[in-house]
Amino acid sequence: ILDNVGDAESFGGEISVTAEPAAGWLLQANAGVNFTEIKNFNGTLVGTTPATTPNLNGVDLPNAPEYTFTLAAEYEHPRDLVNGLKPYIRVDYNFRSDFLSGGVSNLVPLAGYDTFDLRLGLREERTKIELFAENLFNERYTSTATTNPILSGPVPFAATGLPPVAAGIVGTPGAPRRIGIRGKIRF
Repeated sequence: ILDNVGDAESFGGEISVTAEPAAGWLLQANAGVNFTEIKNFNGTLVGTTPATTPNLNGVDLPNAPEYTFTLAAEYEHPRDLVNGLKPYIRVDYNFRSDFLSGGVSNLVPLAGYDTFDLRLGLREERTKIELFAENLFNERYTSTATTNPILSGPVPFAATGLPPVAAGIVGTPGAPRRIGIRGKIRF
């Protein structure tokens, strides 16, 4: 259990640009920058023996990458294929820079990652059906991580009876490639 961070700072911005360079084409770019810093941490780690006060001043806030970036290109054919449904294709590229994950007491540096998504479908004003592939190239990444909570608890790890392999970092893998079909109808 932790006390709250005494003072933190976050400074950044985001820009989004959308263009329609020709009939049926849509291009989008989004970029974000976010600089974060713990300015004053006055907390103690409750439950540790003896109680410790880590020096986290100047450390980035968790789960806040400095840079994010998205590019998207979409093309919708101008002719109806059937009953007002027009075919379209969309490709998205998403990037997230390195970041820290976990709680304030057990930050773990994680590598940035990028993914590609693809959509192919038919749509009209109220109806849409599409085939999709998210994380098309099956990029392997870790979305969140923390040090094993047993390590920071009041009980020595050796006394838990768990195998030594459990004494490391616990993480959540990012979503693997996902392929499917989805539809939408507005009433």
